[in-house]
Amino acid sequence: MKPFYLFLAFCLVYSIQVQSQVKPIKSSDRKIEFNFSDPDEITIPKWMEKGDFYQVMVHNINLNNYRVEMTIKDSVYYSSAIDFPVFGSIDISSLEGVVKELSASEIEPIAAQQSLEFADNIPEQIREFLEKQQAQVRVESEKFKALTDRIDEERFDIMIFKVKAKSETADFDLTDFKIDEKIKAFEQIKTELSSLNSSYSKDFKAFTDFFQQSDIIDFFKGDIGPVTQLKQEKEKTEKAYSTLKAGLSKAITQISTDNVNKILTSVIHLYTNNTFTSLPIQFTGDEAELKMSFIPKDSASNLQVYHLSPVKFGKSPWYWAVGPGMYFSGLSNERVGFETINVTDSTQQFKVLEENPQEGEIGVSALFHAGRRFRLGSLYVGIHASVGTGVSLGEDIRARMLYGGGLSFGEKNHLVIDVGWARGYVDVLAKEFEEGLPEGMFTEKPSVLVQDLDTSWFISVGYMFSF
Repeated sequence: MKPFYLFLAFCLVYSIQVQSQVKPIKSSDRKIEFNFSDPDEITIPKWMEKGDFYQVMVHNINLNNYRVEMTIKDSVYYSSAIDFPVFGSIDISSLEGVVKELSASEIEPIAAQQSLEFADNIPEQIREFLEKQQAQVRVESEKFKALTDRIDEERFDIMIFKVKAKSETADFDLTDFKIDEKIKAFEQIKTELSSLNSSYSKDFKAFTDFFQQSDIIDFFKGDIGPVTQLKQEKEKTEKAYSTLKAGLSKAITQISTDNVNKILTSVIHLYTNNTFTSLPIQFTGDEAELKMSFIPKDSASNLQVYHLSPVKFGKSPWYWAVGPGMYFSGLSNERVGFETINVTDSTQQFKVLEENPQEGEIGVSALFHAGRRFRLGSLYVGIHASVGTGVSLGEDIRARMLYGGGLSFGEKNHLVIDVGWARGYVDVLAKEFEEGLPEGMFTEKPSVLVQDLDTSWFISVGYMFSF
């Protein structure tokens, strides 16, 4: 029996060391996967232990069409909306309004008599300068409008591709989207905008420098003759320059290198199905389950909402737990009786009587079970090793060591049946009385029985709860 005891002790020490070690568990080892385009089956880890991390992977899903929402017990996780990057429309209505004001009427010529009243014919100089500047603003505004129209055309093409991506029935070929041509178009627009902005800056600087001359400033301090008219035209021209500058700044920002890169890159990936991968999620055990919904991002599309039935996680097939029970063992105890004979009032003698031995014993047990469960249809059956202690409930209460193995039935609440060996002290006849009980009378009760360590079989029925 010694080798068996040594093996049992080794197993117990090894299991304690394994339980005490903390091993990092990679979520890549635990994945819930299925194909969104062909959702006939789903892959679930065979089992997970409490504290394990896992990931959810959905293959062949267009994340520009659907938002993935996961509900895990009381927590809700969802993929953030992937907004399709597009260029906003550039509002040039204010610029057009200002230009129309400039084109509505020309600056009236300054009367010769009025002009002569000022040195160096300043009113006429201002009028000619303003006419030249207003003409230049009109030209630059027309160029800017043409460039915004081209930006809108490119924007419209991209929006068409976006609409096609949202339609399941759209006959779409990614090769129809000429990336190289789009890059060249945006680069050309960007170059022309830069050139127009340089021209605007040069003209506006000339405009500012002209009206900062001391004699021009002195002229506008007055309020007679053509001053009022020229001042109004100056303000119109200045407003046109300011409006043009705002439009140019917005357009240049919208077709910056970063923005063009984002929109063209997104178009490349827009029409191919991708894989949704969640961040690692911790398995909390017990009744944890996963629910998933796939919700169209565009409520106006013809895409339907999909809901995945709750996914139950498989549990670890290994279990360990302590449970109480009742046992019956084959340990037996010899028994003898004594007859008391009163010789005199103050003297007694004893005679040894033969009694039937106590065959077997009943007791209570507390066993530690460690094993693996299997699923047979709707029934969970486990096979395990067991070790623990027992207490006999015979004439004398004695401790027992129980070890063996058995079966468990149930998922959480288990009916446990164990068989094995019971070892403990029992009463046996002393060696001097092995040939037979002593005869005759004794003045004191003889020590006929002694305790000896013995081993026998046992069978136990009990209860166990496992997580």
